[in-house]
Amino acid sequence: MVIEYMKSGQALAGLLVDGVEGTPYVGATLTLDKARGVLIEVPFLTWDETGQFTHVREWFDSRTPPTNLLFQSVEGPISLFDLRWDGHSLPGGLTAARGTIQAGETVLSHRDGALADPLEVEQIRSWLDRLNDWTGLTSVSADLASEPDGRISRARSYTVNVQSAEPVTWEQGEATLTLESVWRSSQEDDDRGRRHLIADDVVLDSSFPQPRPFLDHLVEQRKVANLLVLLYGSRIAFRRHRLRDQRFVDRFANGEVIDTPFVDLVSTRTVRDGSLPMPDHKERPIAYLAQIGHDGLETWAENYKRWKRFILPAVNAFGRPGVLVEETVMSTFTSLEAASREIGPREGESTTYNGRGMPTTATHAYRCIHVLDISWPEQIAATEGLARAIADNYNTIKHADRGNLPDARKSILVSHINRWIIRLLALHLTGKDGTLLTEYRNDPRELWTLQQTFEAYQLSIAADGTWHTNTPI
Repeated sequence: MVIEYMKSGQALAGLLVDGVEGTPYVGATLTLDKARGVLIEVPFLTWDETGQFTHVREWFDSRTPPTNLLFQSVEGPISLFDLRWDGHSLPGGLTAARGTIQAGETVLSHRDGALADPLEVEQIRSWLDRLNDWTGLTSVSADLASEPDGRISRARSYTVNVQSAEPVTWEQGEATLTLESVWRSSQEDDDRGRRHLIADDVVLDSSFPQPRPFLDHLVEQRKVANLLVLLYGSRIAFRRHRLRDQRFVDRFANGEVIDTPFVDLVSTRTVRDGSLPMPDHKERPIAYLAQIGHDGLETWAENYKRWKRFILPAVNAFGRPGVLVEETVMSTFTSLEAASREIGPREGESTTYNGRGMPTTATHAYRCIHVLDISWPEQIAATEGLARAIADNYNTIKHADRGNLPDARKSILVSHINRWIIRLLALHLTGKDGTLLTEYRNDPRELWTLQQTFEAYQLSIAADGTWHTNTPI
């Protein structure tokens, strides 16, 4: 039997195999915790005279369980990797002791070869938020045939065609990344009727010429996920992982290989994502896959390492809803400062230097604004003034010796502006400056929202960076 999928909170009973000759199997309970991943609870006897539990007690006394274990359950085998001690209790008397182990990665299948080998796989397939919407890929098309009947058209047939769309593939260093549509079908039949269901999803695949650890795959896939965070301006979660590798195969009873299927993988690195709320489908990105293309994704990946100090704080700020606006200002400006150092000097920035002719915080903001050339609402008088207002807001929040925090209305406006600049800079890193950036830098929806916020707060920013209330510029 094969376990296709585990739900949060699901518990299985089985036996643990450590692969060491002569050691007996021990009973255990395996549970998928939504916050901590797969946990294995092992009961054992501390006073056992037969020696059946000697090796188990050593796992917990030394706090170093085997690196890998195989869990044999009635439902099917489960391979456990990168195991670590998670606690144990040793009650007195004749009461059984109990220890807990946490698995770094869990694969819902049996693996060929030595149990102690580290987990390295050829291909990882992941389900991420937004992929269906962002890529526009689909496996399903339909054709409705009807005939006129007076004022009413009667359907004669409804044909559904299911076929995977052409995938989008690009290179990221040693890895090959692919976005593709996948589908599966099922039937339901109950007292209410019969239904034919088709699941139509888009997945992100990563593969290497040789098997690699799951973390290597995740690092490459996160580059795509982080681009989506910035394009949408909101959190992106990994919902599911599956792997395919020549060591995880289906066999006949005689040992002949039937297939090399995809099997589920649960990792402590992404397990928390599964319990996060689903994204709001009303949100739209500033650019879609069809506009960025595989060449834009390659350019983004090439820029990723050099621009990481810009990308990661911004992703952190966008991925945590409900944070204080002051915290958003801090995180987003950290990104802008890093971007400024990559952008380098810009024309006219010397007006933001200090008395010694050195760049200031306002200079970093100025460079990011200048490279984008945005047509700001009338409430913003000049690029230099906006840069100074952003810098002053950030410094006032950062430095306690400046007294009270800034007016919350100003911080809200600055956070809004910072987020928009960052999202456009992400588009800049795809190499689409000549087309997409020109189209989106003056997005009327975004700038209209910003203008309405300025008007609602009755604020404006003068050319010298000062804030004015009800004062036309």
